[in-house]
Amino acid sequence: MRLLSVPGGILGLVVVAAVAVVIAVAVIAGGDHGSGNATPTPDTTSPEAVASRFFHWYASERNLGHDPMALGSLAANADVTRALVDSMTSAAMGARPGIDPMLCSGSIPHDFTIGKAEIAGTSASVTVGAASHPAAWRVELKQEAAVWRLNRVTCVVG
Repeated sequence: MRLLSVPGGILGLVVVAAVAVVIAVAVIAGGDHGSGNATPTPDTTSPEAVASRFFHWYASERNLGHDPMALGSLAANADVTRALVDSMTSAAMGARPGIDPMLCSGSIPHDFTIGKAEIAGTSASVTVGAASHPAAWRVELKQEAAVWRLNRVTCVVG
């Protein structure tokens, strides 16, 4: 009696294809329900959350020795508008040595406090402060397609 003979290469392809289908179905179905391993979606519907995330990112980049104003770094941040990138690029070119144009000082703040947003239509403003830092910031945000982004940052020294 002879068993069905399938060349080894074809059997291997069939197994690989079957595994690929199982993985694709799991991904499409959402896979890992309720395990706690899912990456949270950033909150872009709250001006306060966007401002907080941006300032923590900016300070973290500085603390790691990176330049968040470097070509492409600020522009790659999804929390900012093109208008902010352009204004900060101009500010960086005219900045005094040792003074970060976004932070308005040479020191890197931490422990940010985010005020309650004042919202008017598709515009919002938030005051951001930091413990032991000489400046606070007035942040203007713009909402586009239900997503808030920083549009302008002004230093308020004092």
